[in-house]
Amino acid sequence: MLVVAEIALTLTVLTGAALLVRSLINLQHVDPGFRGEGVLTFNLALPDKPYDDEKRLSAFMRDLDARLRTLPGVESVAAASYLPVDQSVWTNNYTVEGQAPDSRGAGGVCAVERRRP
Repeated sequence: MLVVAEIALTLTVLTGAALLVRSLINLQHVDPGFRGEGVLTFNLALPDKPYDDEKRLSAFMRDLDARLRTLPGVESVAAASYLPVDQSVWTNNYTVEGQAPDSRGAGGVCAVERRRP
């Protein structure tokens, strides 16, 4: 009876592992819903000082946005709290002018899309 139970448990675990591997292979072929070619991303973590003031942080982000847009080949610039399909959830947010500040702090994640030649 013990051997039959062990074989049944082994078959259950092997079946589960096979289904998991098949699901992971299928997930690699799913369209994520966005175009990732030609996109450059970077993580931006600002120090608390001098960016603890909302006005200074907003001015920095506006300046960063303007400077990135002037780079050769840059088509558009965006900032986000989290990137799609990003493994890291330890990023910080920055506040948007006219909206209530986020309780998680200052910082952000930026994405820059480069034009194709």
